[in-house]
Amino acid sequence: MQIEVFADNSLKTSEGFNQKIREVVESYFSGYESQVSRFIVHLHDENGPKVGIDDKRCLIEARVDNMPDVIATNYASDVMGAVEGACDKLSRGLESAIGKRRVRASHVEFNAEVEADYSPELNG
Repeated sequence: MQIEVFADNSLKTSEGFNQKIREVVESYFSGYESQVSRFIVHLHDENGPKVGIDDKRCLIEARVDNMPDVIATNYASDVMGAVEGACDKLSRGLESAIGKRRVRASHVEFNAEVEADYSPELNG
């Protein structure tokens, strides 16, 4: 699973901190390896060096195979809280999007079977 982490200049991050974020994302989405090719984590401090409530933003993009990207954003007072909140939202979004794809695929398969069973040309 490929996980990329990007932070704006106002956040003080290190490779160790970025690795911790990758581990959090990986723990949330370990069951999606076959459907998601990449996660992209964007971290931003809305107020820059000023202190503020819920001013840390995390936006996570999930690159889902053969589907539009699924994106979630969360704000919190610290970066890890923002990451965990975005992961919660993204997990619900992914489950919904992938579940809808499964339902559509089963309908297409079912319709093809029905059409084959009841098509006069095929049963002639």
